Amino acid sequence: STYITGGRYSTPDVHVLTNRIPNRILFGFVKPQNYNGSYSTSPFVFEHANVRAISVQVGSTVIPCKPWRIDFAGDNFVEAYTNTLESLNVMSSGQDIGLSMKKWKNTHCLHAFNLSPATDTDLVDLIRRGNTTLKIDFSVAVPAEGYYLITYVQNNAILSLDASREPVVDSI
Repeated sequence: STYITGGRYSTPDVHVLTNRIPNRILFGFVKPQNYNGSYSTSPFVFEHANVRAISVQVGSTVIPCKPWRIDFAGDNFVEAYTNTLESLNVMSSGQDIGLSMKKWKNTHCLHAFNLSPATDTDLVDLIRRGNTTLKIDFSVAVPAEGYYLITYVQNNAILSLDASREPVVDSI
């Protein structure tokens, strides 16, 4: 997690990983009182934080290549919502996970990016080396109490047995 101080209109470059490019990245914003724990709040409420623009830099590639125009106040966030569902393979599978646009905007605003070069989810990607950086801009200043940026990455790993039948994991 990364703490984002109040009064900012953009995050400093958040270096998610500096040695390996993940297959998928998922992130969201949590209020400090939710993150630190309270009996009256839930740590599973992810705020939209009035995000205006998001980009993920993977090596020298920026995703999305054309910036989205996100405006939560004007309900203009369809690209970010559908990208999250596509990145989680929900759209292609035909499953309903019960995440409406309204629910996503108000309490479950997690952003996801599929960084895997393979389009088939059954394939294992090669381990790719490089930096993964998040850049986020806000349409209004971050509240005085700030936000915690919670980040989750997914990587493939190959589990095998060596000659003495000891498990070996091919990952970093």
